[in-house]
Amino acid sequence: MAERRGLRIGGIPIHVEWPFFLIAAILGGNRIRTWPGNRFVFLLIWVAIVFVSVLVHELGHAVAYRLNGIRPSITLTAFWGLTHGEETRSRWRSIGVSLAGPLAGMVLLGVPAYLLAPSFHHAYEVQGTLAAWERWQVVEAVAFANIAWSIINLLPVLPLDGGNIANELWGIRVTRVLGIVASGGAAIWFFLTGLSYAAFFFAVLAMMNLGEAMQEGMSWSDVRHGRLGDDEPRARRTRARPEPPPNRPASGGSKRGRRRKGPDLTVVPSLPYEAAQATDGPRLEAAAWDALRAGDTDEASRVLLEATGRSGVSPYLPASLAAVEGRSADAIELFQRAFAAVPTPPNLVVATVIGKAGLAVPLTERLLDPTGPGVHAAAELQNHLHYAGCYADAARAGELVVADGRRSVAQSSFEVACSWSKAGEAEQGLEWLVRAVDAGFKAPAVIDSEADLALVRQQPGYAELRARLLDTTT
Repeated sequence: MAERRGLRIGGIPIHVEWPFFLIAAILGGNRIRTWPGNRFVFLLIWVAIVFVSVLVHELGHAVAYRLNGIRPSITLTAFWGLTHGEETRSRWRSIGVSLAGPLAGMVLLGVPAYLLAPSFHHAYEVQGTLAAWERWQVVEAVAFANIAWSIINLLPVLPLDGGNIANELWGIRVTRVLGIVASGGAAIWFFLTGLSYAAFFFAVLAMMNLGEAMQEGMSWSDVRHGRLGDDEPRARRTRARPEPPPNRPASGGSKRGRRRKGPDLTVVPSLPYEAAQATDGPRLEAAAWDALRAGDTDEASRVLLEATGRSGVSPYLPASLAAVEGRSADAIELFQRAFAAVPTPPNLVVATVIGKAGLAVPLTERLLDPTGPGVHAAAELQNHLHYAGCYADAARAGELVVADGRRSVAQSSFEVACSWSKAGEAEQGLEWLVRAVDAGFKAPAVIDSEADLALVRQQPGYAELRARLLDTTT
């Protein structure tokens, strides 16, 4: 069962926040001022170009995640697009995921537009009309948005794709220095060339990387003189788990298949327990997740206490710890706050913990409460429970989403059918698939190919349902 929320392309969920369009319009300010035709029409065209270009870029990342067996989702927010997915366990695969976005934009849109631009320019020279000039400028804009922006995105500055690649190759400390120098230089260059927005953007990135470098234990003198000290070749959490320290229980390895098969906490890449001594929030968080995965609640609590107040610590971590410790009321309250702050949990450990603690139904009810974060948060929980292998819990959460009525009843009922089928309850799965069709679900090819519905397709009533569905779609 795939996560379904808002726009979807090829099964990949895409969430677009309204500030994205505002910033896109601001980016077109210079072009609009020099546009001799209808400026409002061009503004709409420019925003559409930005939307499609960024979406193609993020879909490049998402497809690369899919090829690595990872389920992605996309968010287009104020300043950039973000593709979410579990980290790969291979340095070169991670680099491939980072490269896939810029390459998708350049190959699919940028290069074709660049090659077509001369012919549109020639047509303008021959015709000399405003319409011909406008067509030429639109093609130029597509080329610019997908070539120039892709090249800029490959600068070694976090969180740009080039920064992620540099981090994989040389580690976080080298990447921070490169990022500060590159973003600072870009800010100065754009300012001198009159591109004030780009200058502001890179100035912000320079300050962000400088602040993160200080939190990671680098002094200003280290940054200024390039003293990098001892650094791992890879600072991101994508290495294999080393042997645990003495007197700590060893844990199983990770499952590398395309679909995870059960409520397994190995979906979070492992770090050694000594990582709890690191000074930055993300490393402490990784150590706490690792302790939860190993069943070491005391260690998780200790690391969480040390991480309190540091940047980069997910609000889902204290909520998960409370659930593991049996503090159900606190856990539900903390999870509600976490979903309100960050709608998507950072990993499947969260859903596994919720399922094992028996909190799926009461938490879904709290999320759907008028004072809660809403139906989208409940749908996120439902899908994470499903992919964590907590199928019955996912089905019950989905039933509450259907009863709520604010989300597509047809789509939500289909997802409940998938979860009941995976839970081994084929009759209930068929019943909910019937409800989905009754509510307007019209995709016979989907129900024929959805792997989660394998048991449902063996039920006697499935053929009749499919025939009825075909009748309504012909």
